[in-house]
Amino acid sequence: MNTLNKYFILLVLVMALGAVSCGGGGEGASETVSNTVNTTNVVPIPIEEPMTTTDDLISNTTFEFTNGFELTLILSAIEEPSVQYFVNICSDYTQVEESYSINYDSCRLRTSYTESDQSFDVSLSAAETVLIAQVWPMENDATPINFFWSRTDSNEPWEINVNN
Repeated sequence: MNTLNKYFILLVLVMALGAVSCGGGGEGASETVSNTVNTTNVVPIPIEEPMTTTDDLISNTTFEFTNGFELTLILSAIEEPSVQYFVNICSDYTQVEESYSINYDSCRLRTSYTESDQSFDVSLSAAETVLIAQVWPMENDATPINFFWSRTDSNEPWEINVNN
């Protein structure tokens, strides 16, 4: 066999191997390709974002830049145990004419009065600056007694006395 024929046969074999190793098969071939990646040795690279700061932060003088605070609430003992009282301490209410509409989902404390003083620590958010204590006497045709607390006007602790 002459050298030209050898090179021609070798060229055909290389092209055939190249077609098979590159997928070959043409347009109608269907293959399942697995794209699994071993992630056991992958180290996440933190993306550093530019920090934004402000030198011009402005607020009113009553805003304290805190996320909340504790309020001590004292329910004074009942002098006349013949009538029981129940109290709701809530932060979301509106005045409707001469009465108050209360969102009872905003109540921070619901309890009844006893014959001894009771003390509670109530956690409030910084946005909760006013509270209503609606005290209900447990008797027929009772109307609630409303007490109000304002963070700006009141000192701690907040004492509610229904005996007065």
